[in-house]
Amino acid sequence: MKLLDRYILREILGYALLGLGVFLFILMTPEVLRLSELLAQETVTWSQMGRLFLSVLPEKLAWAIPLSVLTGLLMGMSRLAADSEVIALHAVGVGQSRLLRPLLLFAVLGAALTALTTVWGGPGGARALRALQAELATGQVSYELEPRVFDERFPKRILYVQDTEQGGSRWRGVFLADVSEPMNPTLTVAESAFVLPDPAGRSLLLQLSNGSTHIYLGRETERYSVSTFAESILAMPLPTSTANLEVRRNAELGLRELWAASQQGPGWRTLRADFHRRLALPASCLLFGLVALPMGMLAQRSGRAVGFVLAVATALAYYFIFLLGDRLGRQGDLWPGPGVWLANGALLVAGLFALSPASRWLAAPARLTALLDRLRPPQPAIPPARPAPSARPFTPAPGDGAGRRRMPRTLDVYVVRGVLFYFFLQLSALVLIFALFTILEMADDIAARNIPWSVVGRFLWYLLPQLIYWMAPLALLLGVLVELALLSKRNELVAIMGAGISLYRIAVPIVVLGVGLSGLLFWLDQTYLPYANQRREAIGNQIKGRPPQTVLQAERRWVFGDQPRIYHFAYFDPSEKLLARLTVVDLDPQTFGVRRRLYGRRAAWDPQAGTWVFSSGWDRSFGLDNSVSFRPLANASFPELTEGPTHFQREIRESAQMNVRELSGYIGELRQSGLNVTRLLVQWHKKFSFPLMAAIIVFLGFPFGQRMGKRGALGGLAAGIALGFTYWVLGTGVFEALGNLGLLPPILAAWGANLVFVFAGLYLMLQIDT
Repeated sequence: MKLLDRYILREILGYALLGLGVFLFILMTPEVLRLSELLAQETVTWSQMGRLFLSVLPEKLAWAIPLSVLTGLLMGMSRLAADSEVIALHAVGVGQSRLLRPLLLFAVLGAALTALTTVWGGPGGARALRALQAELATGQVSYELEPRVFDERFPKRILYVQDTEQGGSRWRGVFLADVSEPMNPTLTVAESAFVLPDPAGRSLLLQLSNGSTHIYLGRETERYSVSTFAESILAMPLPTSTANLEVRRNAELGLRELWAASQQGPGWRTLRADFHRRLALPASCLLFGLVALPMGMLAQRSGRAVGFVLAVATALAYYFIFLLGDRLGRQGDLWPGPGVWLANGALLVAGLFALSPASRWLAAPARLTALLDRLRPPQPAIPPARPAPSARPFTPAPGDGAGRRRMPRTLDVYVVRGVLFYFFLQLSALVLIFALFTILEMADDIAARNIPWSVVGRFLWYLLPQLIYWMAPLALLLGVLVELALLSKRNELVAIMGAGISLYRIAVPIVVLGVGLSGLLFWLDQTYLPYANQRREAIGNQIKGRPPQTVLQAERRWVFGDQPRIYHFAYFDPSEKLLARLTVVDLDPQTFGVRRRLYGRRAAWDPQAGTWVFSSGWDRSFGLDNSVSFRPLANASFPELTEGPTHFQREIRESAQMNVRELSGYIGELRQSGLNVTRLLVQWHKKFSFPLMAAIIVFLGFPFGQRMGKRGALGGLAAGIALGFTYWVLGTGVFEALGNLGLLPPILAAWGANLVFVFAGLYLMLQIDT
């Protein structure tokens, strides 16, 4: 390989690896959070964790590698063009075709890696993930069970557990309803239960202790069966979806299997589109190599910034056409092959057109370059040399303000402007890339249900505030690191210290900027973000084909009362305040045995008496000596039943759909009902800790940016991605997962990562040479 080829490839490789890190960070963040939650559970081994990570990685790499190839090619060529190295090569006779050789070589390597992931790695990873889901099924159900919540994941079973011990393997206060006959469920209660391993891995084995089973035949009022037991083994079928890791449709089929299955059958178009997709994605790397040279020539003055913007714009345009063609092919408007390859064809035409007048691209910088030059903070002009001043000390004039401290100073404005330039550049890129990957993940659902593009557009509109909320701290960190790295590379930090200004003084406006961003994020979370998340969730359910989720949970059929009491009903009419086919089960708080069971075909709320009035029902009481008393009910009320109609019509909302005040009231309601609110308490504290991350992570990023030295913007970006990923995994993954499982107090789970970064930032700030 020639020296020139190695030089260009080395330049491209650094930016490509950086881009790969950014794209994998965005793609793998949801998966890492799920894996970190599994890690906090005692049933998952390190070997299983590693296999889970490797099984989901190929699918993400299939999207990330082509984009990283594009980023590396464009940013690398933009850097060479900005430093006039391309012009120098042209001057010594190195032509366009010669420069294309290392670019196409790099593109071929990227295409080969992408083909490995789409043709072999993807199907193998999907099959491994499916096998691991079955392997983890029993343990995950046991350890993910949330106490004091009715769990409806099991087929035809309703499970309620009062409390869990020994990491989730031992349960206290077990209530199980078999709803194979919904109108007459069979109830089983037990004082405790121990989860046993199932060798076949097909069911959840429970060893119940000190319990009873109640069977009632609704047609015959007087027939009621009660059987007690000291020990009993119960097998429950596992939920259909166990591990919270999604496997894409047809992902387990190999290339030959896809082609064979696409020859016939009702779903042949979808199968044929999936076949061509696995070939089109690797081919896109080759086409990115074709367009990289002419597009890189646009950056003769603005350098890597133009390359980065062009990479994002090219990726958005390519994948928009890719999704459009893929959908047309699946719907039948185009043949699946031409539809999937439509984006590649458009890119090929654009590349050939751009290569033909290469000299014109070299001679005339684009408007994008001029725009970025105007937005970029100006470089300070070097003043002309002056005669050496006399030794007489300087005394400011009486009206001169030179002796007073002013905020902001010119230096503050200069530093803040540079940080804001890269902040908005990085924020725009991160938000657009995250939105792009979100749509790519939903592409199959959009095509399968013929979702209009207007609905997808509304989904992205309501997703935008959440993406800004998530990505703004990382974008500010990247802006600070890049700007400080460039100041250090240009020796401007040395000049500032030479003028007697401490680096701590430079940190002041940056920290103030971080505090201001924290305030804006907190304001966003308290005002518009909850509403946007509600709308996004509703539209997302429509795209995924899920039933719409109502905010008022009037359809809850199983409700826990204020006392150890369980309500079950067939229908609730909130306007008439009526409950149909109401069953009330009073439980012993010590043994969790059934003390009393009431039933009424109809129960109406009496506001004057403050209780429910039962009609056409019965009342059964169970003594400690297994005696049973029975009396029919024609029109009877029970003053002890104080749970009113509002108890059955409480709101169901995610923490992201509420502000601090609403979430605090919601936690109080659930806690009064005896429900577990640990997760919500963690999220309540995170509404304060996450916005403050913008100020804390910048405080840590300042010493990192100062230490980048001659590495420049590339080193700053690499350090920023590493710090951001570390904070995200440590804070949202490890600490939050431990808090949700009750292994850490909620306040420590929410603020733990912030405290770690504060102490690390203080230590590093005290170590820098100011």
